Amino acid sequence: RNTIHKLYVELIGRASNIILTNQDDVIIDSLKKIPLEYLNLRTIQPGIKYKLPDKPEDEKLPYDLENEVNYTGESIESIKEKINSSEDIYISKKDNKINFHFIPFTFMEGEVSKYKWNVGLDVFYNDSLKNERHRQFTGEMEKLAKNEIKKSEKKVKKLSEELNVAKDSIIYKYYGDLLLTYCQGQVIRTNSVLVYDEVEEKEVNIPYDNRYDLYHNANLHYKKYQKSKVALIKIQEQIDLCLENIDYFNRVRYYL
Repeated sequence: RNTIHKLYVELIGRASNIILTNQDDVIIDSLKKIPLEYLNLRTIQPGIKYKLPDKPEDEKLPYDLENEVNYTGESIESIKEKINSSEDIYISKKDNKINFHFIPFTFMEGEVSKYKWNVGLDVFYNDSLKNERHRQFTGEMEKLAKNEIKKSEKKVKKLSEELNVAKDSIIYKYYGDLLLTYCQGQVIRTNSVLVYDEVEEKEVNIPYDNRYDLYHNANLHYKKYQKSKVALIKIQEQIDLCLENIDYFNRVRYYL
């Protein structure tokens, strides 16, 4: 069936845009998209009702015209006459920014190319589309990099806490050694045993499972120690991976 579409071309300097809508002015797609979070700007997104740009509150000269008048001393009427009679478009590029004008502005620096209307508009919007896609891509990559860095930093903090706990696990080896050194032949029926360490000259309270004998309890402590030793290696490997991840995404952000 026949479907009516509308194409709005907004030629308003840096905010220039091309917007495709259906017959009810609901946006289908656009060259530049403006999300909902920019509350001070019109929302330009698929599925949103299209609205015409607001009329400027003041009647000041456009920025480029004002600069040209100040730079050349030429009257605004003379410049407007040149614009109205121009059959060409001048596309300027500087610092990865692209713009177009109907006369060559003498105050502007950078690369300027001259085209006939039909060719110039195609060139301008083709280049603008490429720049916009690149900008959106770099914006998405910047967001991804920030999120990955944040996640990795959070993970490093948590792993560092686990690492400190694992490092404290050497105490289990100490418990096992004390049990085998000072408690041989004792019958222990409590959940802990107080042992005097003659080397360190201090008393140490050692957790004890009275369901098992002395050797079994010493072995339980040694197993905890061995398990923590393995955990130390694994945790440190994870921390190193996170730090590499942070370094990688910081370099990605640097080159964006």
